[in-house]
Amino acid sequence: MQTVSRAFSTATALAAAAAILGMLVTATPSLAREYNIGLNNDRSGPTQNVGVPKGEAYHDYIQLFNSKNLLGAGNSIRVIEIDHGYNVPRGLEAYERLKNEGILILAENSTPISIALTPKVTEDEIVMITYGFGAGETAYGKRFPWLFMSSASYASQAATAIQYIEKYSKTPMKDLKIAFLFWDSPAGREPMAIIEALSKRLGFELRTFAVPPPGIEMRPQVLDIARRYKADYVVEHVFGRAGGVQFKEFSRVGFPMDRLVGLTWVGAEADIEVAGWDAAQGFISVQAWPAGEHSVYEEIRALKRKLGQKPSPMMSSTVYYNSGLGGAMVASEGIRRAVEKNGPNITARHVRDAFETFRQFDGDGGFLVPVTITEEDHEGGGYAAVYQVQGKGFKTLETGMRGYRDTVTEYLFSAKDK
Repeated sequence: MQTVSRAFSTATALAAAAAILGMLVTATPSLAREYNIGLNNDRSGPTQNVGVPKGEAYHDYIQLFNSKNLLGAGNSIRVIEIDHGYNVPRGLEAYERLKNEGILILAENSTPISIALTPKVTEDEIVMITYGFGAGETAYGKRFPWLFMSSASYASQAATAIQYIEKYSKTPMKDLKIAFLFWDSPAGREPMAIIEALSKRLGFELRTFAVPPPGIEMRPQVLDIARRYKADYVVEHVFGRAGGVQFKEFSRVGFPMDRLVGLTWVGAEADIEVAGWDAAQGFISVQAWPAGEHSVYEEIRALKRKLGQKPSPMMSSTVYYNSGLGGAMVASEGIRRAVEKNGPNITARHVRDAFETFRQFDGDGGFLVPVTITEEDHEGGGYAAVYQVQGKGFKTLETGMRGYRDTVTEYLFSAKDK
């Protein structure tokens, strides 16, 4: 009996081991993979009014993307977010932590930090997306192969603002006085070269007005613009709390809101609500992504209901929330195309090459202003949309507007000669 028992026990153990081994062998090919994106974000600091809704949107869209199993075999994208507070040393330290997580893409949300990281991501061969911002020259893909704006740069936004003025003003450009009001930093000054070039080309008078960070005091600049310079139009490129302050100050002096043209980071709900919607009526906003809600919002809400989660309250801040959706759409599509072409074992180089296959990519359900990326052009074509504040929302005035592309291209791709 003892011998039989031992034999039976041994046979049972061997059979169990074989079964377990068989299960492991069978399961191995279907092991799901995670592809990491590092979200280097500004949820605190002077630009948190942008970073918070942008970060919420990024996570929301990737959750939606993963729910559709678009990478096959249960593969998914993981977003690892670190708050850098719009502080360069913190941003650099955060990048090193994200790099150690094996990220394929760095989604950076600060022009100064992106400039500091350019040599690092190039050396490390990690794709960096600066969605709708960044140093203009990095749009030239042949010199900066690992950097992708993937939407209208500050230069293209500024050129579109000037083209809007030319199209809608009843006064010839040569008779106009235009003020450029900007956040006094490398990011704030980025569009200045294009506006100065267009001033020479079109003949309008230009004067620039700097706003020292954090931008909570700009009454002197607004008085100079409205009372002394007597500008016909103002092109604005301010960030953070300055976006709300400028509405208060310009409305205080009675400057017509339809003569204010803001670039990407001014004119969102978070800015308008500081002064009230009545004060912002008529304001013009140039954006690289849509304003207001889109069909993808309901997809996100439906998924949240299914999972027993509450939608983010940041969805009400549509302009900045949409910037996060757009950046996430571009990043996830790059990973999807890389997997589709190369199989599941992809590298950042595969993702980089996938981005350069984008041709009129318009995101989920036509959400994006179409993006075309080539080996040379990592900006994406430079198309923007123009909106006007009407009621408690935004009316679309122009879609796919691209101002003075020859002048912009000469500036963006000047790195060819360096």
